[in-house]
Amino acid sequence: MTMKLLTDAGGGTNGDAIEPGANDINGRTRRLSGTLFVTGTFNGANAGLELSPNGTEWVRATDLTLAGPGAVNIEFWTYRYRAFVEGGDTSTAVTIHIEGAG
Repeated sequence: MTMKLLTDAGGGTNGDAIEPGANDINGRTRRLSGTLFVTGTFNGANAGLELSPNGTEWVRATDLTLAGPGAVNIEFWTYRYRAFVEGGDTSTAVTIHIEGAG
């Protein structure tokens, strides 16, 4: 399954909060796994995933923040996740998706 998180996003963009669907633990924490793909024109931007343990606080795992195009295999237990793009300039256009999201 492909989960498209952001398409051609500029700096200062946060995607929608998404709840992983697999392996619900006590109604809160779920497993997120797959391959994170980050592509596009960065021009100084950073992009990747933010994770939330409770739906209100967000943290960035350092291995999920990229300064250029790349792919990262991921496996996390989290309540929600979202994509982000920060920095860059007016020509920044970053696309983020997860293959095998579950």
